[in-house]
Amino acid sequence: MLGVSVDHVTPNPYRDPMLCLACGVCVSNRKTSVQDATVSFALCKKCDHSLRPAPVRRLESGLRVGASFAHEGAAKRLVHRLKYDAVAGLARELAEAMAPLVPPDALVLVPVPRAIVRRVRYGVDQSVLLAKELGRIVGLPSVRLLRSPVWRPPHAGHGRNSRRAQRFRLLSEAAAGGILLIDDVVTTGTTLESAAAAAGGGVVGSLAFTMSISVTTEAAASRAPSRSAGSGAPKPAPPV
Repeated sequence: MLGVSVDHVTPNPYRDPMLCLACGVCVSNRKTSVQDATVSFALCKKCDHSLRPAPVRRLESGLRVGASFAHEGAAKRLVHRLKYDAVAGLARELAEAMAPLVPPDALVLVPVPRAIVRRVRYGVDQSVLLAKELGRIVGLPSVRLLRSPVWRPPHAGHGRNSRRAQRFRLLSEAAAGGILLIDDVVTTGTTLESAAAAAGGGVVGSLAFTMSISVTTEAAASRAPSRSAGSGAPKPAPPV
């Protein structure tokens, strides 16, 4: 679990188990249910209750996309702490919540890499970290198959029509099958579709920690999620 030390100036929610990982208030460790599995999250009651399951989506290309939670509340803040604050240790916590959703036909985990300029600027490639930690948990290899572009325009806050597809390149020969793409957050799915096209026909689906939810997305969900007994957190849709 988490360490017990606290930064001398500013409390560090990741390093102190008595602080909420998302908002930093004092808290005891809580258990969160994810697809019939129980994972440990140091979250306060308010943040714990903000976790909402993400439905399974199928993109226009046919790619099946799953995620642990909706990209809002505590889940969104956790992604931002990993992605923009470079709190690399959070990758393990997030990967634990993703593990129950790994489909049985997945044989290899392939991270969707961050643009090189952004990786240098923020000092972390969150998808690579998630894939590595997820691989350790579920016993699957994590392979850096894709090469990202040097730069791309920011996508945050833009709709599908205004987003430019990234051009990924293969670093090595793609596997014949069983490729599960790993990312931190799914919004329109444009990036995942580009990554899947580069990886070839061996892609069986994709998995992220959070997914941006819209009315259209929820209507297209394979089934409505339900809340688990004894926990304030709901259960996400079934494995992708």
